[in-house]
Amino acid sequence: MAAEKKLNKRLNDYIMCSSCERIQKMYPVTHEQLVRDQKTRANLIDYLGDIYSVTGLDENYAENEKGKELSEIMNYIIRCSHRKSTD
Repeated sequence: MAAEKKLNKRLNDYIMCSSCERIQKMYPVTHEQLVRDQKTRANLIDYLGDIYSVTGLDENYAENEKGKELSEIMNYIIRCSHRKSTD
């Protein structure tokens, strides 16, 4: 649970820094929202994927530290979607 809180906080940090008004309007996103709202999950994964493609890889296309963090956050969002289907 502590790991989920940390990932949710980092996700909200990325949302706050977004230049996209559609993404900024989601702030703050809660764990419960991610579990129940497929559209929010899809929009956030799309947004984070765009960041990953620009900053998550080094010049040799290997995942860097930022990429690892973004991957962890995206996996957290995906796990939230699975919780809904199993709860």
